[in-house]
Amino acid sequence: MIDMARIKMSSCGMRCTHQRAVVYSTLASSSEHPTAEEIYRLVLADHPDLNVSMATVYNTLEALCSFGLARKYPGLGRNGSARYDADCWCHPHLRDHDTGRIVDLPEELGRELLQSLPKEMIKKIEARTGFTIERICLELIGTYESKADANGQTQATSNGHTRVRQA
Repeated sequence: MIDMARIKMSSCGMRCTHQRAVVYSTLASSSEHPTAEEIYRLVLADHPDLNVSMATVYNTLEALCSFGLARKYPGLGRNGSARYDADCWCHPHLRDHDTGRIVDLPEELGRELLQSLPKEMIKKIEARTGFTIERICLELIGTYESKADANGQTQATSNGHTRVRQA
């Protein structure tokens, strides 16, 4: 995973240190849209001998975002910390407004949701505003009724969060 991180970073002209590659590969291997602090804790747990600071993590995440290798989602919820995603393609998210937790909407539901948007409405928006819509990114904000996923199962993660299992 670290080799892939180095290749991606180099391909877009980003200077690639070992610390940056580890931060990026940690982010890319997470499906949880972690905060910078969560990434920092994961890096320390997985690479205890790596000399990395919280500032290095923040600076790397900002650089990854500026080079288009990650997306930053503004904070929401109790702690208000921004969350990050290495999957830069627009895909629908579920966001818990109490905790700020972000989960990808299962792919088949996301595809169905986007396909159900009325094409006439999109054309009407473009005609009325003079704005050409190139892509649609959706974030559905609400609260979970329980910590269970659609199958009624939960999965604990190393950082204490609940991961929604996707089929």
